[in-house]
Amino acid sequence: AMRPSVCCFAAWVSGMEGAKKELRSTIRARLRGLEADYLAAQSAAACERLVQSEEWRSARAIAGYCSMAAELQTDSLLRVAFAEGKRVFLPRVESIKERRMSMLEASSFEEISAWPKSKWGIPEPTGDRPEARDLDLVVVPGLAFDTHCNRLGQGAGFYDTWLAELAGSPRLVALALDEQLVLDRPVPTEPLDVPVDAVFSPSHHLTSPSRGGPAQP
Repeated sequence: AMRPSVCCFAAWVSGMEGAKKELRSTIRARLRGLEADYLAAQSAAACERLVQSEEWRSARAIAGYCSMAAELQTDSLLRVAFAEGKRVFLPRVESIKERRMSMLEASSFEEISAWPKSKWGIPEPTGDRPEARDLDLVVVPGLAFDTHCNRLGQGAGFYDTWLAELAGSPRLVALALDEQLVLDRPVPTEPLDVPVDAVFSPSHHLTSPSRGGPAQP
């Protein structure tokens, strides 16, 4: 028979996975219900809020990401980054089995449209490129965030793996639609789930109590 501590831990993990699955399902359904025009406008508003922040203004090298269809669109943020002369690094999945990705430099916004798309429909950098180092800012994707900037990802684990090995201490920020914010309770997290320092949405700028001061509405 299993020892009680092992048994309790297994039950906790099972309950946590169930809670994550349920919240992912809720938020994905919410995002799928958004009109394309609304999604584009709200995405641009969230991106603009980040662009106006001190975190963004002081960053010279950033890691960003290209969007999937039914999620916040990062095009406007990437355009601004290139226009402002920042170094921009974007992810490429190296191993689905090992949940491993690399963060590679993009030379222009225009080249992204020519990149091949992953199984998730996301353009990925090709060939040999400089890998991200000395990053000032990492824009981390996520499905849901709470007022303490805890993050619920899509569930694949690529970012958790990459962030765990990230050198230096860049500022971690996230973009979200208001529909992705869980303001009345914590999102379900496990010890290895990395929170972000700040979340920018059209209506909110949330900062992590542990990493960036008190949570703000």
